[in-house]
Amino acid sequence: MVNMTDKQDKVSETEHKTMADEEMAFLKAVQDKFKLENLLERYTEYIDQTKLNILIIGGSGVGKSSTIKALLKDDTQESNTPPNIGTSHKPTTMEIQKYKISKNITIYDSPGLGDGVKDDTHKDKIYELLQEKDEDDNALIDLTLILVDATSRDYASAFESIKLIGKAMGLKDVKKRILVAMNKCDKSDNPEARMDYEKREPNELLKAELDEKVKILKERIKENTGIDIDPIYFSAGYEGKNPYNTDKLFYYIQKNLPKRKVVVINKEAQKEVYEGDYGDKNKSGFWDGVLEVVKDVATAIAGPLITKGLASLSNWLSNLSKKF
Repeated sequence: MVNMTDKQDKVSETEHKTMADEEMAFLKAVQDKFKLENLLERYTEYIDQTKLNILIIGGSGVGKSSTIKALLKDDTQESNTPPNIGTSHKPTTMEIQKYKISKNITIYDSPGLGDGVKDDTHKDKIYELLQEKDEDDNALIDLTLILVDATSRDYASAFESIKLIGKAMGLKDVKKRILVAMNKCDKSDNPEARMDYEKREPNELLKAELDEKVKILKERIKENTGIDIDPIYFSAGYEGKNPYNTDKLFYYIQKNLPKRKVVVINKEAQKEVYEGDYGDKNKSGFWDGVLEVVKDVATAIAGPLITKGLASLSNWLSNLSKKF
């Protein structure tokens, strides 16, 4: 992605802030229209109590830290959060690190399987984490993101991770709660296959190369694990500059999350996820989540009969989301 001018940055930041402002304006309007006392307060409390937990698995140097920074705002990171997720693993420790990057979102960082001498013990730790339940007796881990290096052909660690996750989650849930993504898609051994940063897209040679890579990876995942998964490719960029396809990555991360957790992750999202081919889908996902949470909170306040009146909000919210 080309470096934006200061003016363009300010415009994008203003638009992102406006989405949060419109959310509050919408909530106040619903509260007044339906005379729902404390709707805004109850909504905020409900969202504040919602926790999102993501497990990221990948070898050293695959870009876990840069991926998180490309998706989520830097100012969400708390002072006790290491600046470089994924860089502290020693080959012999194989520990799962836990990083709370906002009051709602926790990242569990695991080295790739096969990266150390205590691999079997580490598999047990991942399995136990995936079996863990939250206070509502739902799975603690909402999504597992497996990162692979687009410049590598060695996917053995990814295959082992997928098989382990399938065993822990069961085949019924695994496709909804696992995502395989190839980072560093802007790199190629072919000097003619390169990223066009002015157009914010790969040139035809690089795109063809990447499409072939995900096709091969999908086939090899099926062959080695028996699970059908559609990998995607993206580039987290370097120090927040020139990310590519992070809007698509964000879309697939939030796609199967519960609606309230979609709201949570969007509140911390970088503005780039609302650009590109999947930008509008991500905005719509956020507003769909807001509406669903509003319905739940309103029903808790006024009872189930109010849901008929709230049905009319769908068109209202749809028109509102088109402003962004």
